[in-house]
Amino acid sequence: MDILVIIPVYNGEKTIEKLFEGINENLKPVGSFEVLFVYDCGSDNSWEILKRFQKKYPQKIRIFKLNKNYGQHNATLFGISEAAGDLIITMDDDLQHDPDYLPHLIKEQKTLNSNVIYGKFIDSKHSFFRKIASRILLRLLKVLIPGLGYYSSFRLLKKEVAQKITLLKSSYTFIDARLRTVTSDFGFLEIDHRENTDRKSTYNFFKLAFHAIQIILEYSRIIIWLFVISFSLILIAFILRFFLVAWHGMQTGIFISGMILLFAGISGELLYRWKVKTNSLPVIAVERY
Repeated sequence: MDILVIIPVYNGEKTIEKLFEGINENLKPVGSFEVLFVYDCGSDNSWEILKRFQKKYPQKIRIFKLNKNYGQHNATLFGISEAAGDLIITMDDDLQHDPDYLPHLIKEQKTLNSNVIYGKFIDSKHSFFRKIASRILLRLLKVLIPGLGYYSSFRLLKKEVAQKITLLKSSYTFIDARLRTVTSDFGFLEIDHRENTDRKSTYNFFKLAFHAIQIILEYSRIIIWLFVISFSLILIAFILRFFLVAWHGMQTGIFISGMILLFAGISGELLYRWKVKTNSLPVIAVERY
């Protein structure tokens, strides 16, 4: 059984060495494995460290340098597209996902034979505000994405399921929503949240808010149209207030209002299609070893 571990790397110079050592120690007794690091163009020395690791462990490590920063989900999805293992594990680079749980994750998959196994934190060590923001986001996503329950970037996927999600197209990549599209067979393994003392998480409140907005725009076109219509109605009210002084003015106002609605509708649709086109561009790796 071949196991592939995919790790997107963003400013992980303080943690990736310890992370690989933990993975190596825990997966050696399990079977053959490979670790695939996807460097997502941070601002530290991670890439040089990865190149050094790859030379030291050429049979166990593959590394990819993306041409720009694509974000965690896109970087992970790129790694999945390069995967060749029977089981694919994704995890963060900041040591909050404890490598000691890797054998347990694999054992749970063998027991349940589920398509996807999530590592589920028993007690999150995130800050109070981060916990609140995460809970709000989860509740929002449950409304927008039917069937979405607990999700995490610490997950194990069967190869065939992983391959399916690489074929789906969307304007904003959210792996866990894609998984709900191709399977309903999920399992969960309770794990401890390892508190990160080496570096702060790159996911702050503002990034979570941006993440939420992007998901809303992607999975709820109704909200987009409500915004467009509301904005148009405000413009119509403005026109009626200043230009409708007589019957002739009313006819003119109605005509202008209709044109505004039509223009707003066309603009909204063009904006949506442009967003899909520009954000569905392929992720490109400029270096690979």
